[in-house]
Amino acid sequence: MKALVRFLVENPEEARILIVESSGLGRRLEAMRRQVIERHTRGVEAALRALEGQLPGMDADIVASCWVGAIHEAVYRWLAKAPEERPPADRLADALAAFNLRGIGAPIKR
Repeated sequence: MKALVRFLVENPEEARILIVESSGLGRRLEAMRRQVIERHTRGVEAALRALEGQLPGMDADIVASCWVGAIHEAVYRWLAKAPEERPPADRLADALAAFNLRGIGAPIKR
């Protein structure tokens, strides 16, 4: 997750295309955008399933969607800020990681 967030904030134009501008610009582009998001969501779901028994019970499919949704919204809001007001990539990634880990009941390593 941190790698994805870092990529998005270090490549704001690509992030803007993926998260903001491509939405609603036609079926083909929307399908591609959804495919990227779905691929990431399924990767998170697989990681959560691999941890079954080590964390409190959860519906991995729903939780993965929430996890990715948090990233999407945080990066969307980051993009909406003026460049000089945006937090550094690592700060955003660390905050998102901590938020999502707390959400699944996982320990947070500092």
